[in-house]
Amino acid sequence: MKKAGVGRLIYLIGVFCVLLIPIHASATTTTTQEQEIILTKVSGRVEVQNIGEVKWKKAEVGMKLKSNQRIRTFEKSRAYLDLGEGSSMVMGLDSIMDILELKKQIEGQNGFASKVKLWIGKIRTEIKKLDKDSSFEVVTPTTIAGVRGTKWSNFVMDDDSSSVFVEDGNVWLENLSGNQKYMASKGQISNITPVGDISIPTFVTPEQQKEFEKQWQEEVEPAKKEEVKKAEAEESLPSPAVTEEKPDKKGKKGITCGGLVGSRMIDGKSYSEIIFQPDISLGKLGIGLNILARWNEDGFRKKDYDDAGNIIRYVRWAEKGDKPLYARLGTLDRAILGHGFILNHYSNQGTDTSKNILGSEIDVNLKNSGVETVVNNITDPRLFGGRVYCKPLKMLKIDIPILSRIDLGLSGVTDTEPQQGNKDSLTVYGVDLGMPIFGNLLKVYADTAKIQDFGHGMAYGLGGEKHIGWIDANLGYKIEMRNLGEKFVPGVFNSLYEVMRPGTSSLSSAKKSSGWYGETSLGILKAINMEFSMENFKEGEPRVHGGLKVNSELISRITKKNIGVSFSYDQVREKGDNLFNLNAKNSVTTQEIIYGLNDNVILSYIYRGIIDKNGVKTKTASLATKMAF
Repeated sequence: MKKAGVGRLIYLIGVFCVLLIPIHASATTTTTQEQEIILTKVSGRVEVQNIGEVKWKKAEVGMKLKSNQRIRTFEKSRAYLDLGEGSSMVMGLDSIMDILELKKQIEGQNGFASKVKLWIGKIRTEIKKLDKDSSFEVVTPTTIAGVRGTKWSNFVMDDDSSSVFVEDGNVWLENLSGNQKYMASKGQISNITPVGDISIPTFVTPEQQKEFEKQWQEEVEPAKKEEVKKAEAEESLPSPAVTEEKPDKKGKKGITCGGLVGSRMIDGKSYSEIIFQPDISLGKLGIGLNILARWNEDGFRKKDYDDAGNIIRYVRWAEKGDKPLYARLGTLDRAILGHGFILNHYSNQGTDTSKNILGSEIDVNLKNSGVETVVNNITDPRLFGGRVYCKPLKMLKIDIPILSRIDLGLSGVTDTEPQQGNKDSLTVYGVDLGMPIFGNLLKVYADTAKIQDFGHGMAYGLGGEKHIGWIDANLGYKIEMRNLGEKFVPGVFNSLYEVMRPGTSSLSSAKKSSGWYGETSLGILKAINMEFSMENFKEGEPRVHGGLKVNSELISRITKKNIGVSFSYDQVREKGDNLFNLNAKNSVTTQEIIYGLNDNVILSYIYRGIIDKNGVKTKTASLATKMAF
């Protein structure tokens, strides 16, 4: 066991070196009967490189490949490889693979070992039966898949997440840390996260198989009809799409309806109200409506119908970061551009929470480039934000492991009326650079930004997110150092921006400073959600945000009552203020307690306290009955 542990440690060190410097040193171990891989068919653009060299050369049918060579395919391209002794492999489009070992004799045994490394893309491998001492392995940035005789596919995305689908036989899977090992059988798929967490193999559904087959068909380049037909006949294997371990992006179909019956104080007047809030989900499409009626002795409140934003709560397509399109129209809660150095967790809700604002987030995410946009209110636009980004090395078709993931972005946000009645616009623009190291777990980045007619600043740091399976928790974090010039405030467009509407007056007093910013969030069992962020500088005004939400499902298991609690706090701290001083200036406190009277009726108490920069307090409280239909 000790010997195996030392071997695994040496292997991990070797993989780490390959990730940083993609130079594969020539093996000094003597090998016997090293075979060659023959390229039997090429579709589209395929190239071959000797590992450690810069030059690539065009791959041609009949070319023989050996150890320490790398092969890559481009868009609408494939490579068909003869591995010898009846075994074969197909490389899909946009793939990079290293040939590490070919029939290398295993020390102390009569068998031979062959090994390839798939950096990115997809391959399908069919290995004829090997003897008991021989093996064939496919290595990815996080996993080893080994067989003696089977047919299966490997898939690796550019964030190092991967999948393995077994068409026939068995495949054993092991992550590089050695703490997880599974056996996948015929018809099963296993997903692997960017840090090597392997999911338990599960059987694919008929719908998944159809979708996978369609994806394979779309990749075939129709250059020669006879080759296409042959390829389709050979490639009837369902090809699972590689995904991170996230909720199904397709979503659920159906309609749910909530409601509220109660009373509310608005502008010093008491109103009775009935609100219907149907939520309609159709695949990636989500629609939320807010149909309401408020009245008192003077009749119905007509102002509720003046703005279409009061009827449409939100319209959503997909989720942030999805390809090729993400869109949200309606109330914005945590809008962000890039790493959040200019616009971070922006909310378009002001002090009048009874009014729904029809804001928008629309992102187009292509393979190597994209656009992000934010508008505060499309019916009466005042704040506009956008970011364009690209992966320059990938666009230049320069393939260097890890470094090819670098993305470059340009951002800008403008508020044409940052203060009520003040037409002096507030504009911020900047540049950002980012590089994922371990998928979503770790990304390093740098930002620099300039507030027009005021100051500039820069930040650099790291951040990421992680799913912890054994407690079903999601953890996110960000830590960065900031160097801020005079008259510059980072993340000026934030969750408090529409509440405070500070204009440009606060920028003039901002002093040159340097310090740190950190944020963390934790969601456990989909029942407890916590978040906290803080920034602290040698000079200037520290900011604090905290939030806690306990879903009613958790408390009901303990008390047998349907009770839920949520709390949030935001504060721009002045020098000398205590942390979380609930009576501090420039702060907003929101609390909500719900109590279920029965399965369909919930009593809700909501309190919101706002203290502006002059110490003026505004408090609102409401007690309402929510009804689920």
